Amino acid sequence: MNIVEKVTNIHLVGIKGVGMTALAQVLKSMGKNITGSDKPEVFFTDAILRKLGILVHEEFSADHIHANTELIIASSAYGDDNPEIAEAKRRETPILNYPQVLGILSEKRKSIGVAGTHGKTTTTALLGLAMTDLSLDPMVIVGSQVPQFGDTNARIGKGDYFVAETCEYRRHFLNFHPQAIIITNIEEDHLDYFKDIDDILLAFKEYVDRLPAGGTVVCCVDDNGVRKMLDIVARTDIHIVTYGESKEANIRMSKHTVNNEEQAFEITIGEKFYDFQMLIPGKHNCLNATAVIALTWSLFHKTMANNQLIHSLQKTVREFASTTRRLQKVGNFNDMIIFDDYGHHPTEIRATLKALKDFYPDRYLVVDFMPHTYTRTKSLFDEFSQSFEDADMVIINEIYASAREQPIPGISGEKLAESIKSHKSNVHYLPKQEVGSNIRKKDLSKSIFLTIGAGDNWKIGQELL
Repeated sequence: MNIVEKVTNIHLVGIKGVGMTALAQVLKSMGKNITGSDKPEVFFTDAILRKLGILVHEEFSADHIHANTELIIASSAYGDDNPEIAEAKRRETPILNYPQVLGILSEKRKSIGVAGTHGKTTTTALLGLAMTDLSLDPMVIVGSQVPQFGDTNARIGKGDYFVAETCEYRRHFLNFHPQAIIITNIEEDHLDYFKDIDDILLAFKEYVDRLPAGGTVVCCVDDNGVRKMLDIVARTDIHIVTYGESKEANIRMSKHTVNNEEQAFEITIGEKFYDFQMLIPGKHNCLNATAVIALTWSLFHKTMANNQLIHSLQKTVREFASTTRRLQKVGNFNDMIIFDDYGHHPTEIRATLKALKDFYPDRYLVVDFMPHTYTRTKSLFDEFSQSFEDADMVIINEIYASAREQPIPGISGEKLAESIKSHKSNVHYLPKQEVGSNIRKKDLSKSIFLTIGAGDNWKIGQELL
């Protein structure tokens, strides 16, 4: 019996974090008494925690750690300078972080980890839904709200499978115990921790090495980083299944089209061809769906009727409604459709803008981007500067800093806006609080307004509605 199973009273430091809120739901379902603390800022997770009836303190204080507190679970954003963590150490109360608890939970089920620089959340949600539709009743932890899970970011299933979004940052995913892994892509990111791309590739290789003999890794062979990672994987006792548009893919996506706000594509498995449709934008989302199809086919085609398996997957993919902050259609203001997306890497920005242009070719595209972290903005500055080609108007906000970093001299939202101007016109720097009123003054009917970034500029869309 592990420590999570042994204890009853658990306190979560940073409970409003997406992963932490998902843990709270899972732990509550296990009969644990949960309390938590976080900043007073309102997040979408507040509603989930209220529904669960969990006491959430809107500040951090040593007074929240009691004699009967048996375990502290801390968000990775907080360290020894947090008064609650300091008090727990003084009391010698056991402390685990989020990745460690995710790892403990993964030991008890047939666990599937979804990893990659981009696309983890969408792919995790879609895989969880696919396995639900196949009556496998999985437990699922996702990095965003899933409308089809009842607007929560966790599914409390009683089946054998556990599907979880697993992150490479600080090698957190090496806490996880996977039976199968999806890797969507591998690029430079989190360079405040990783030395370079080779270090990132090594981390993913180490993750694959955690698979047991007979385990399965499904990965996108179109991606240069994935191909380089596969070159250093020496395992011969695991199943490596590739997917993508490449002719060398084991499970291939082809004949992608966009018509009347609907995507269609064909999947080739062996000598058979299957048609799929998606009602959300983005060719990258069709590739995410292909990853899910590849994994479920690899795991279940020998034990399920193949026609039934494919039919269920076709239904899941067509009905998928995306997740919160992943190309989410927020609403409509004076015939301006408002979208929001969490993309905070140049590749994600380019893919999201192209997806909207493909879906709405006749609409003017206004993009509000809030850069996330000084370190990422600095390390990918030139790439960010060239990521907005498909936008008709670009607004750059101030940088949304991480709790773990300090401002870097010479790196700012204003500097980024100046750099983007060297590649395209109609670029503006505006603090977040000024954007809504500025947009209201313009005639932007028959346009798209997209807020994108891992900060809080999503609030602009809410302000406009």
